[in-house]
Amino acid sequence: MHSGEIPPEKLQLIYEHSKNKPPLSQHERDDLEKEWCTLAENREELRLWRNGKIHSVSVDYYDPYIIIMAKKLHHEMVAQEFMKSARLIGQVLGHLDQYVGDEFLEYRLRKLIEKGIFEVKGNLKAMRFYSVRLVNF
Repeated sequence: MHSGEIPPEKLQLIYEHSKNKPPLSQHERDDLEKEWCTLAENREELRLWRNGKIHSVSVDYYDPYIIIMAKKLHHEMVAQEFMKSARLIGQVLGHLDQYVGDEFLEYRLRKLIEKGIFEVKGNLKAMRFYSVRLVNF
């Protein structure tokens, strides 16, 4: 999903394969510059890769999915107890088709807590120190 997942051996192959290729044409450079200017002017905080293009979406784009995954985890639990926030964030992260960092997902979880969608137990110092559950489950 991102270049950080590519092993060094594969990066070396990519480099060797592409080093004899011509650089970008002026038309390609102009297109990329135009795309960058459009992205730089956009004030949305989250961008996704869809159908070969970058799309800007609202910062709360994944909030409904976080809630859906929380409901799924609640159903898997014997009792509707609190679940570790790291467990919920890991579940969401593991099912996304985009690369989104766990820090971003925790930020969104905290916003959902602030809105009263989740209740919290523990210390919000770090995700491993608190648990959550949906308020109206």
